[in-house]
Amino acid sequence: LEVSGRELEVKLRNLSAEGALVEGDALPVEGAEIRFRRHELAVRGRVVWVRGTRAGLSFHQPLSPEALLRHVPTPRPRIVSECRRPG
Repeated sequence: LEVSGRELEVKLRNLSAEGALVEGDALPVEGAEIRFRRHELAVRGRVVWVRGTRAGLSFHQPLSPEALLRHVPTPRPRIVSECRRPG
């Protein structure tokens, strides 16, 4: 995140066309204008809410479906444990 010319490192927890859920230390306050960046994506928005180390962001312009899909990671396959009792 960029806030007032300074960068804050956050973890992206959720991304949608309208906004994002981020987690980090020293998050900006509610109502702060931000610039969200991930790889080549850069979009302006504002902080809608802050709860502890998590914050909800609302983008000023929604992301196109193509841009959104490029930045959502492919889910990792779930490991299915096969526990069987010995015969």
